[in-house]
Amino acid sequence: MSGLPPFASRRRGEGAVGAKPCSSGKFLVYDQCLREPLKVLINVLEEHDIKRLPAPMIDFYPSNAAKSGNGNMPWHVVDHIDGSGYDVTLQKRGISVKGGPRKRLFSEDNELIKYPLVYWDKNCRFGSSIHRPLPYNRNFSPVWGVLLHFKFFTNYREKIAEAAYNKQHYNGSQHYQAIKNEIDKIGTIDFVGEASIRFLNPEQLVDLGFMPTIEFDSDDERLEPARNWGTKRLI
Repeated sequence: MSGLPPFASRRRGEGAVGAKPCSSGKFLVYDQCLREPLKVLINVLEEHDIKRLPAPMIDFYPSNAAKSGNGNMPWHVVDHIDGSGYDVTLQKRGISVKGGPRKRLFSEDNELIKYPLVYWDKNCRFGSSIHRPLPYNRNFSPVWGVLLHFKFFTNYREKIAEAAYNKQHYNGSQHYQAIKNEIDKIGTIDFVGEASIRFLNPEQLVDLGFMPTIEFDSDDERLEPARNWGTKRLI
């Protein structure tokens, strides 16, 4: 694995390590990612024989508050997330994470967990869902990342309508069609609620328990994440 480039094709062949293609609206972060490159993270996964990196999608959305920065990255413009209100469970085929603003605002119970970094060999394949790749026993990992997900920009109406029309998502974009119908019915959406917090940096997601610290060096302190996202806990 370590001899391959960090973004090898996910179907390159036996023994390939790859970052699964993400849309332009998703950004993978992990503990110390601003200092430790992806290749170093892959080395850590190798050393612990971890085949996949689970990462829940955390939806970002706009607010009326002053923005947190003047940069040109999406989180400088759309900088709020739900800091609580998630359910995390262990299922037979993998980890399940649900909740966030989609459930809070639209009563959508869609799956948020994905595996953006995988070790691909002849035993791997995608079955009925990209949220549960085979073999299933590889879907459980003590090391997590987070996918920063940007669908709800200030032009969210156009983005949601486009996603519903193109039908490029699961089940003919049924999820986005339901959101579009709700937006059409109630008009302007105020995304901010009691669970809303401003995103600051990846370390904040560690403090909130969305992902664990990672022991890159011998002097790093390995801490277990709280992961108390909702009424259910991952143990």
